[in-house]
Amino acid sequence: MKPLLTLITLLVLFSCSSTKDEASFTWLEGEWKGMETDSSYFFENWKATETGWDGVGGMVMNEDAVFFEAIAIIKKENDFYYHVAAEGNEAPVDFKYLGIIKDTAVFENRTHDFPQRIVYYFKEQGKLFAMVDGQLDGKYQKQEFPLHSAK
Repeated sequence: MKPLLTLITLLVLFSCSSTKDEASFTWLEGEWKGMETDSSYFFENWKATETGWDGVGGMVMNEDAVFFEAIAIIKKENDFYYHVAAEGNEAPVDFKYLGIIKDTAVFENRTHDFPQRIVYYFKEQGKLFAMVDGQLDGKYQKQEFPLHSAK
């Protein structure tokens, strides 16, 4: 009986602290930039639309865009998805939104080659932290992207 009570308590706590509505993404809006080196940086720009959130992301080296992707948070039926149309991919890839716990939003697609998860942390005003992780060639890989408000 005690394990069942513990499980129920954890489920209640998780459901109370996790949100799954459009208001969950208001902190994402804006222009974000992270420095890689003196001559390279990565970026994300997000804006609210009538259908969700649209954005672009990429990396610039020596003033040339070396990577670019269209990103969006869209609603399909009753769930939200992080939608990525990246250079080099034949088709867009969707990552299901698992929810927000405190300041962390998690999106997941276990069938994607890499990454399988996209995670955003919003710690304080003007600072955003993005992370992608998963298995690549049988090994766990993680890439982190500390961002700050570009305005």
